[in-house]
This record gives sequence, structure tokens and C-alpha cells, in this order.
Amino acid sequence: MKTLKVFFCSTKYLILVFIFFINTTFISSATSDKILDLSFKKIETDLSSKITYEDTGVKIETDSSKSDKERYLYIYQNIKENWSMYNNFYIEIQNKNKSSQKINLSIQSKNMFEFRLKEGSEVFLEGKNIIYSDKIKEGCIEVPGEFEGKIYVNFNSLINEESNVVLDSNMLSNIVSWGITFIPSDEEHNIVIIKKISLLSEEKLRFLNNIKIIGDEEVQIPVLGQSISQYEVLGLKSDSKIKYSLMGKQDNVSISQKGKLTLNNKSKPGQIILQVNVDDKFKIGKKITLTESWSINKKDKDGVPYTLVSPEQSPTVQDMKKINFMNNIITFVRILFVSLVIICFGIYLYWKKCSKTK
Repeated sequence: MKTLKVFFCSTKYLILVFIFFINTTFISSATSDKILDLSFKKIETDLSSKITYEDTGVKIETDSSKSDKERYLYIYQNIKENWSMYNNFYIEIQNKNKSSQKINLSIQSKNMFEFRLKEGSEVFLEGKNIIYSDKIKEGCIEVPGEFEGKIYVNFNSLINEESNVVLDSNMLSNIVSWGITFIPSDEEHNIVIIKKISLLSEEKLRFLNNIKIIGDEEVQIPVLGQSISQYEVLGLKSDSKIKYSLMGKQDNVSISQKGKLTLNNKSKPGQIILQVNVDDKFKIGKKITLTESWSINKKDKDGVPYTLVSPEQSPTVQDMKKINFMNNIITFVRILFVSLVIICFGIYLYWKKCSKTK
């Protein structure tokens, strides 16, 4: 009887362990990354391309003439899969060119809705031990020159513009095709290497959505003096230690440890990356575009420039000390002139009175 009781207890524990194992396996498989196959079909427009499958990934080469025609390479896969358990698209990529190249992502659901990157939506780029955010411009992700790293795209960043429908879990449950459009740089020969493409769960990138650098995405270069823009990091613990800096050498641009970005009028238009070191453990960043003042070279209908005149061009107008000095001299001359007139008039009256007396 005792042996039978021990047998039943052992069986019960084995069943519980088996159920736990099944549940754990199911949960882990549901949240694990899905690595996508890197075999593609292609469509070319006004360029020639070559796709080479290597051990390190897929090497994509494009050659195009420097013409005004639209040129791009579209690589794609036809599939039948359920992506509803994933929230992010992940691309490990290398741009071998010095110039930036652009890519766009396309996903098609069973109901023939085609989803593309939404203008102004946020993506994350990870490279050189830093993760920074960028915005979708002209429907594309800009891959910087000589960039080697990872790109993270949330599926909420894709939209069907005709129906104004965002790519959600319902649409993701029936994916029939997906692809990437490459828009090469102005260089004649362009090379991009795709090392890995995966689907990620929300947990993988939760910290990216929680921690943000807030502040201006565009800062105008001043015509005179300085431009100042303030930045702040949200989503960190109160005791976190942060250090602000700029990626690479930047002339005439500085950032204080209180997040104050300062430009002077000698700054050059372009893009910079503000980076924040958090507790010496990881870095986050934000891409900032420096733009020229709207008033540069602008004139009204009479030909008068909107831009303020620089001190070198008009020193007397800009130097307030000289202006005040000139005003004081003019006032003094006026007082002196009036005084002389009064004195002369008094002398005249005195002379006239003396003449009558004689």
C-alpha cells in the first residue's frame, strides 16, 4: 500500500514537471526571435545589380548612372506566415560606401494591403556602442555612410496610406510578402551587406521606447550670435549618472553637461548625433539636423535683405557705444548752437540799447 502511494505521488510530480516544461517551452518559443531567410527575388529600375550570397550575409551591389531618373532596387520574398506575435523588424546591415544610402520596408498582408514606413515615425539605429533614434524622411530610413550595425523598426511605424490603416497584429497574422527597397547614393558603385534579418518581440526593445532624449530635432544656425537648444533624458532612474557629448569632432558646436546645445554663426549645415552615456553602461543618442537660417540670401520685393547686417559689414550700426557717442555729440552741438544764438542776440540787444542812449 505504501509503495502504491509513493508511485502515485511520483507520477503526480512527473505530470506537474511535464506540464511546466510544456508551458515553458511554449512561452519561450512564442517570445523567441524569428530569423528570416535571406533568399530574395529582385526588381531593378534604372540600375544594374548583383546579389551575392556569402557566409557573412547577402552582398548587394548596384551600379547606376548619375541621372535625374528614379532608380532603386527592390528585393522581396513571397511567403505565407503569421507574424502577429512579433512587434519589431530587425536588420543587421553594413553600408560599404562613404555616402549614405536609403532603404524602405514593405510588408503585404493577405487582403492585399501593402504597408510602408510612415513619414515622421521613429526608428532606432545601433552602431559603435550607441543606440540613437532617427525619423523616417521621404518614406525611407537613411543608412549613414560606412555604417555597420543594426536597425530596429516597430511594426506600428508601417501604414497603408490609401486606407490609413496601421500594421497591427490582425494584419500581421496573414503575411504573404515582404521586401526592402534600396535607393543608392550618388556614387556610381554602391555596396550594402545584409547580415541578418529577424522579427523581435516587444520585450526586446521595451527600454528603447521608455528612454528618450527630448529636444529639437532641427536647430537653425544663427546669422549672428548663438543658437541654443535644450535637451533632456526621460525614463531613467533618479540616481542615474549621465554625460552629454557629441559623436565625432564638431566645429563651432558644443554641448554642456546640462544638455544645452550651442551653435555659433560659423557652424555648418548637416547632421550631428547627440549622445548620452548612462552610468558608463550604455549610450543612447539623437540625430539633430543643423539648418541654415531661412533669411539667408532672402530679400523683400524692394530688394532689401531680411538678414541682419553683420558687424563687419556695418560696424557703426552694430556698435551701440559709437551710436551713443554720436548722439551725445549731436546733442552737445545743438546746445552749443542755441547758446551762441542766445549770446549773440543778447549782445545785439545790448549794443542797440547803448546806441539809443548815445
